[in-house]
Amino acid sequence: MAAVPSGSPAHGVMPPDDDVDPLIDRVWRDLVAESKTPFDAEQARALKLVLSRTGSPSRRHPIDIRFVIPVYFRRFYVVVLAGRDRRLSVAAVERNRRKAGEHALGGAAFASLFGGIVAVVMITGALALYGLKSLAGVDLIPGFHATDVFDPDFWR
Repeated sequence: MAAVPSGSPAHGVMPPDDDVDPLIDRVWRDLVAESKTPFDAEQARALKLVLSRTGSPSRRHPIDIRFVIPVYFRRFYVVVLAGRDRRLSVAAVERNRRKAGEHALGGAAFASLFGGIVAVVMITGALALYGLKSLAGVDLIPGFHATDVFDPDFWR
C-alpha cells in the first residue's frame, strides 16, 4: 500500500460521501491530525466503514427526543432517550429471565396478567360506549337504564 501525500483527499479530508455523520467526521479529523503517517485510500475507506458501523449514540435509540429551552439569557437542553438496554451486564440478566420464563409458571403468570389487562380494557371500553350512548340519547331498553340498578328501590 502506497502512502498518500499530505495534500491528497485521504490524508486530511474524509472520503466523499452524501451523508457524513458529524461524529464520524469529527473522529476522522482528530485521527488524521494526530496521525504521524498518512492513510492510503484503502485504509481511509476501511476506517470510514468501521466508524459508520459503530454509529453515533443518537442512532442507537428508537426514541430520541432532543430540544433546547431558552430561558432569559441561558439555554437549557432536554434529551429523552429510550430503547433496549444493550450492555453486556444486562444481556446475562435477560438470558436468565428468558430461561425462567420458559417454565410453566412464568407462562401462566404472563397469561393471567395479559388476561387481566384485556378484561380491564374491555370493561373500560364498554363503559365508554355506554356513556356515549347515553349522551346521544339512544334508549336500547325503553324504561330501563343501567343507573337504575344503583337505586335502592330497584331491588325491592
